[in-house]
Amino acid sequence: NGIEVFYFIRAVAEGGQESRDSNLVRSTPNPRVAGVAYIVSTEVTGFGTFPGSLGMDFDVARPVRITELGVFDNGADGLYLALTAVLYDRDTRQPLATLEFTPEDPGTLRDSSRFKPLPQPLVLPAGFKGTIAVFGYGELEPYFSNSANVPDLQVFSGGSLLFVGSGRYGPAGQFPATPDVGPVNRYAAGTFYFEPLPVAFRISIALVGQRVRLTWEGGGRLESASDLTGPWTEVPGAVSGAEFPVTSNRQFYRVRQ
Repeated sequence: NGIEVFYFIRAVAEGGQESRDSNLVRSTPNPRVAGVAYIVSTEVTGFGTFPGSLGMDFDVARPVRITELGVFDNGADGLYLALTAVLYDRDTRQPLATLEFTPEDPGTLRDSSRFKPLPQPLVLPAGFKGTIAVFGYGELEPYFSNSANVPDLQVFSGGSLLFVGSGRYGPAGQFPATPDVGPVNRYAAGTFYFEPLPVAFRISIALVGQRVRLTWEGGGRLESASDLTGPWTEVPGAVSGAEFPVTSNRQFYRVRQ
């Protein structure tokens, strides 16, 4: 997903005769796109008054750049309390970005969330585990708790993100360390706007004595072929740093992730 692929068709008759190749076609399955990570429609009305930190966990499948943080605005009618959005590293529980939203400076409304730009965009690599949290809600500005799996709440992956768990909570100004036992993607509180980043992928080849060494990052399955058009076959058990004897004047390799 999110990687451009190229292909053509070649017809093969029962007796083994092959046609000419068709025109080359290219496509990108499930392309990675920018968007709001957690979308709350304007029809959603809050009722929760817990003033502490409310968070939702997400994992990064492909690198992203976060440019804005957002908070849920009950009724999409402006803020009546000061709210603070914090994006945490879930492994270290350290804050990576913080923004304050006030009644005087509430930010820009999109659906039922208010957004403000980060002074510096935050780049998150694949494999990052994060939590987006907000604290400061109360009777004048309640949050929404999705205790009934309301369909109007949407998590948006864009081919880059995966929300995990049901949510978490804790004291105001701290990482929300207590996991919630409710439904998945529970709290309409914090969100963010992100953009996908291109994945830099490189396979390196070196001659070591009479052997060829291949190195790459990111795991995947190594495949080999004697011709660029294939057929391609998987090299069993091959990992980065694998070495192979030189047995012909050319050989092609690729890594499928």
